[in-house]
Amino acid sequence: MINKIMKLIKVIVVISLIISLIFGKTSITFNLGMILVFLFLEKIVRRKIGYSSKVELLIFIFILSTEILGEILRFYVSVPCFDIIIHVFSGIIISALGYYIFNKFSNKNDILIIIFVFFFSMGTSAIWELTEFSIDRILKEDMQKDTVIKEITSYKFSFDDKKPLTEKVDKAILNDIDLVKSYGGYIDIGLYDTMEDMFAALAGTIIYILIYKKSGAI
Repeated sequence: MINKIMKLIKVIVVISLIISLIFGKTSITFNLGMILVFLFLEKIVRRKIGYSSKVELLIFIFILSTEILGEILRFYVSVPCFDIIIHVFSGIIISALGYYIFNKFSNKNDILIIIFVFFFSMGTSAIWELTEFSIDRILKEDMQKDTVIKEITSYKFSFDDKKPLTEKVDKAILNDIDLVKSYGGYIDIGLYDTMEDMFAALAGTIIYILIYKKSGAI
């Protein structure tokens, strides 16, 4: 059953990769390329790390969710909380992989396992956000989605630099475009999206740790 699912996923990813290449979707092509490499190396990775069939199934569900629902059916755009759900899910999966990596090379110790799992998951999430930032800046993509900001709190608005002041965004002009009138406020360039993704990964990590404490590794 798992082999059939993997073959189906490979076919979907390859087709999606070809389509994204044809239409010049750089960020999607990058994601699909990474997934395809992992799929072909998955058996080797699983043999080296020794993660369970449950984790393997979760990985496949994650890939199908991101590619079929997220990219093909455009859930990332049409469903407001979809990206957050995916990042929570990824936090759980990366934490599970962290457990098996630690367990493979070290003696079992609950406290050390939890510490390693936490930092492994959050570190992986941080590296991914750095990757998104780099792709956006170098290739002029928009993986770090923008957020409409209606107020800004800053020391720049303070008269004495002792306390930050909050100013509502009543007017913001960019190349003769009134951002407030067109979009509802100032457009943040990805910081909020990055922080939301990190918090979502943190939530997924905590969920896994709680599952581990109560029932053991997935």
